Amino acid sequence: MNTISRKLELLSYGVLLSFLIGCASTGSPSGGPRDRTPPGLVVEKSSPNFSTNFTPEKVDLVFDEWIELKNQKREILISPPFFRNPKITSRGKKVTVEFPEEEPLREDATYTINFGKSIVDFTEGNAAEGFRFVFATGDVIDSLEFSGGIVDAIKGEPVKDILVLLYDLVGDSVVVQEKPFYYARTDDAGQFKFQNLKNDTFKLLVLEDLNFNYVLDPELEQLAFPDSLFILNDSASYNPQLRLFKPEQSLRILNSSSQKAGLITTQFNKEAENVSFSFLYPGDFEPLVERSNDTLFFWYTELLDTVGVIYDLDTLDFTLKPFDSTFYDQKVTLHTFNAAKTILAPFDSLQLSFSAPIASIDTSLIKLSNIPAKAIIKNENDTLSILFDSTKNVLVLDSNEVQLDTLNQDSIVVEQDSVSFPLDSLPTLIETSGVLPDSIVLEDLDVFKDSLNIDSIGVLQDSLVLDSMANVLDTVLVEYDFTSSFGLRQLFVHSNWKEKFEYRLELMPGAITDIYGRQNDTLSIEFKTAGLDEFGNIAINLSGLDSAQQYVILLKLNNDVIRKTIIGDSIPPKIDYRRLRVNTYSIEIIKDDDQNGEWTTGDYWLKRQPEELKTITLEKLRENWDLEANVFWNEEETNAVDSTGSVQDSTLLDQLQQGLNNPPDRPKPKGTKGSPKIVPDPKGKND
Repeated sequence: MNTISRKLELLSYGVLLSFLIGCASTGSPSGGPRDRTPPGLVVEKSSPNFSTNFTPEKVDLVFDEWIELKNQKREILISPPFFRNPKITSRGKKVTVEFPEEEPLREDATYTINFGKSIVDFTEGNAAEGFRFVFATGDVIDSLEFSGGIVDAIKGEPVKDILVLLYDLVGDSVVVQEKPFYYARTDDAGQFKFQNLKNDTFKLLVLEDLNFNYVLDPELEQLAFPDSLFILNDSASYNPQLRLFKPEQSLRILNSSSQKAGLITTQFNKEAENVSFSFLYPGDFEPLVERSNDTLFFWYTELLDTVGVIYDLDTLDFTLKPFDSTFYDQKVTLHTFNAAKTILAPFDSLQLSFSAPIASIDTSLIKLSNIPAKAIIKNENDTLSILFDSTKNVLVLDSNEVQLDTLNQDSIVVEQDSVSFPLDSLPTLIETSGVLPDSIVLEDLDVFKDSLNIDSIGVLQDSLVLDSMANVLDTVLVEYDFTSSFGLRQLFVHSNWKEKFEYRLELMPGAITDIYGRQNDTLSIEFKTAGLDEFGNIAINLSGLDSAQQYVILLKLNNDVIRKTIIGDSIPPKIDYRRLRVNTYSIEIIKDDDQNGEWTTGDYWLKRQPEELKTITLEKLRENWDLEANVFWNEEETNAVDSTGSVQDSTLLDQLQQGLNNPPDRPKPKGTKGSPKIVPDPKGKND
C-alpha cells in the first residue's frame, strides 16, 4: 500500500508541475496560422481618447493582449513636448504615461502622444503602428493638418525616420535654443504628416537629431528648411518638398606630424584643395606643397629646428626631425603606378608615383621594351622552343625532353637542356623587314653535331621549320622610344603604345634623383596595354536647361569624376565623351547658382538652399559601341539607349591611333630636356 501511495503522490506532483509550466509559458502555440494581428485598444478599460477639458496626471492604455514597448526614445513623440520627459512604462497588457508633477500641462493646448511602432505584442512582435492618444486641456481639440516630403539633396531619394519640427516661435535661433511645439517623423516614403495642429504661424525644420535632444547641433546634423514661414488656418494648404543636406563643416585639423625628416603633414576634416595657409616662422620658408585628398604635405630641404604654420584660425608649431646619414642612405622607391591594377589605355601615359619629390630624371637610364616570349619550333619528332637571351646576345634552343652534354665551344654554348649560338647565325630572324614569310628553314644542323654528343640529340633532323615568324620576332628583346616628363612626385612615360601588348619599363640606379639627392635602386615593372576596340563612347543630349543659368555636368564612375564640363553662356545640344572603358557610368548635373564649378551645400543661417542636383545612371557601356542618353532636366523621364548600328568601324580606330602621340586636348608641359614631353590629362583618366 505504501508503494502504491508513493507512486500516486509522484504522479500528482508531475501533473501539477506540467500544469504550472503550461500556464507560465508565453510563447506562441504550436501549429495553426501565425498571429499577424497587432494589439488592439480596450476602450472601456483605458483613459478616454480625444477628450476635452482633460488634465490627467497619467494616461492608462489597456490592450487586448500582452504587449511590450520597443525603441521608446525614437518612436514615441509627444507634442507639445515637455522639458522633463514623461515616464512611460508597460506591464502585462497596459501602457502607462505619467506626466512630470513639476511641469503642469499647458492651458488650452491639444496634446498628441504618437506611439509610432513602439507598441508590439509580446509573442509575435506585431506593432500597433500609428496609434495616437489625443486630448485637449481646453474646450476644443485642434484639427488642422499639415504634410510634406523629404528627399536627400544629393541622391534624390526619400529619407525615412527623419525628425520634422514645427516651432510656434519664429526667430532663427529658436532651433538651437528651444524644443519644438510639434514634431513628427517621416515614413518609409519620406512623407510626414502633422495632425491636430492649432491656428498659428510656424517655423519648420527637418533635423537628423543624432543625440535625440530635439535642437539643432550646428555642422554635425543634416537638416532641411523651407524658404518661408507657414501660416496655418482653415484655408491654408501646404505640401512642402524639402531637400535634406549636410552643412558645410568648419575647417578642423584631425592630425599633424613632423616625425619624418623633410616632411610636414596635416590632415583635415575636408578636402585639402581649398585649405589656405601661411608660415608664421621662419619668414623665408618655401617648401614644395602637395595636396592629396584631405592631407597637406610640405616637403622641405632646409636645415631647420621648428616651423610655425597658420591654417585659417589655427596655428601649429612643428618641431622638425633632423636630417641624418640614415635619411640620406635611403633609396627613392616606387609607391604606385597607374597600370598596376588595370590595363593601360593605348592613348594614356604610364604614370609612376615615387616616395619623395623628384628633382631630375636621367632618361638614358630608363629603358622601355617588350617582354620576350618563347616561340615554338617544330620538326617531325620533337618540339623545341627558342628564346632571346639579351644578357648574352644569343638565341637559345631549348628542349625539355632532350638532355644535352655540357660543352663550351668558341661559337656554340651548350648547357643543360639548351643549345645557344650567336645572332650572326640567324640574320634572317633578326633583320627581316617588310612582309614576313610564313616559315623559315634552318638547315645544315651538322654544325651542332660536330660539337655535340650525337646520341643525345639524335631526334633532331637536318632542318627545322619555324612557323609564324611574327611570333618568333616577339621572342627578341626590342627597345621602344618614349617621351617623359615629371610632376612633383610623378614620372610620366608616353610612347606609341601597341594595342594589347606587354611592356617592361626598367629604371637603372640613378634614373630618379629626389630633392634630397637620393636616387633609386633598380626598378622593373611590367604592364599591359588594352586595344582600342575595348573602349566605347557616350553622347549626352541635354534638354530643359535654362540658357541664363550655369550648369556643371559630371561623368562619374561610382564616386569618381571621370570628365567635367561647365556650361555657361550657351548650352550645347550634345556632349561627347570618347574613349571610355567598359563600365556603368552616371551623369550628374548641378545647377551651379554660385558659379563656383562645384556643388554647394545649403546654409540655414544664410538662408541658402543646397544647389539642385540630378543624377542619371546610364546603361552599361559595351566594347566598341556608342551609347546615347537623352537627359531632361525638368522631367522625371531620362532615356539612355544603345544606338542602333553604332559599333565603331576600323577607319575611326585608325584615325584615333594616328592621333595618340599628341591628342588635341592634352597639354604640352615642360619636360625632360631633349625630347617633347607628354603629361596625362588629370581629367578623364580611364585607369
